[in-house]
Amino acid sequence: MLCLFCATAFSQVVGNGVTITNFDIEGDELAFSPTTVGTTATFDLLVTNNVGVAQDVVFSGVDGPFGLDSTSITLDPNASEVITLSFSPTEVGDFSAQLIFSGSIFGSGELFISGEGTQIDITVDNGFVQFENTAIGSSSTAVLTISNIGSGTMLISSFEFSDDQFTVEEEDLSIAEGESYTITITFTPTIAGGTNETLTIHSNDPDEAEYIIDLIATGISEVEGELCGTWSLMWLLFVLSIT
Repeated sequence: MLCLFCATAFSQVVGNGVTITNFDIEGDELAFSPTTVGTTATFDLLVTNNVGVAQDVVFSGVDGPFGLDSTSITLDPNASEVITLSFSPTEVGDFSAQLIFSGSIFGSGELFISGEGTQIDITVDNGFVQFENTAIGSSSTAVLTISNIGSGTMLISSFEFSDDQFTVEEEDLSIAEGESYTITITFTPTIAGGTNETLTIHSNDPDEAEYIIDLIATGISEVEGELCGTWSLMWLLFVLSIT
């Protein structure tokens, strides 16, 4: 267990003598999630001086649409400080840079950073989803196709139902520019009667971050008619027997 922890921690650190740590670093790369044009995403980077003397740490190689809140810092022996790396795309596209850092006494490293500027536009094939009448204790399904007609990668962070009689297998989704994805929604009624609920799709569409779909369904009891008829007959026989 100890070795596994060390390997995981190492994969989040770059540099020698002077290091940068962030949980999202993979190897020597740090990628921003697709970011809407005109907005800013950030990462906090922990910079550590691992030598026994104080030294200055200088950063270079970062320019628009990436930025740093500090171009240099002074660190005491074995001390750390957090700096902020930002990504502020002004147009759609893929961007990359190489963050280079070095200590005035000893230590250096590099971190490759990347980001995608997006202008997402979500659409679906139907504004509502209707299910077949479904018996309590069983399930029915219906499909909904979600399309990304904007620019860049659409990230769906969650599907939120207003009633837990409805479910979907996917917890989140990534849909490329110009692509579509079909989800299957399951209705499992727990009570009889009609229900009108909603599905809210949370995504990185800047105009419709919460896209709402109406859900129409009816739960029925298959034994209702049989039981009613049986009890009516039994009641009639009971009445006849006592009269």
